[in-house]
Amino acid sequence: MDREPHYKVDLADLVAYSPFQSFPSLPSFREELVKACLQEGSKLVQAIADGVFNLPSTEDPEVPFVELPSPSTKLPRYKEA
Repeated sequence: MDREPHYKVDLADLVAYSPFQSFPSLPSFREELVKACLQEGSKLVQAIADGVFNLPSTEDPEVPFVELPSPSTKLPRYKEA
């Protein structure tokens, strides 16, 4: 039985990653690597979208609003030298 991959999703920063993603061996061709990365990236974006759409929303006459939670991932920030 195929189980759903476990992704770490931070809805506050709208980022997701898979801590267990690895390749058994590197693909032989760059195109294979790009295809594998795009497939995994699509799954990560879907995990973010699923998380946002599962948040409680406030209805507005034009669009629904959701309040994003506090960040759970510390992101590196650019610092000028």
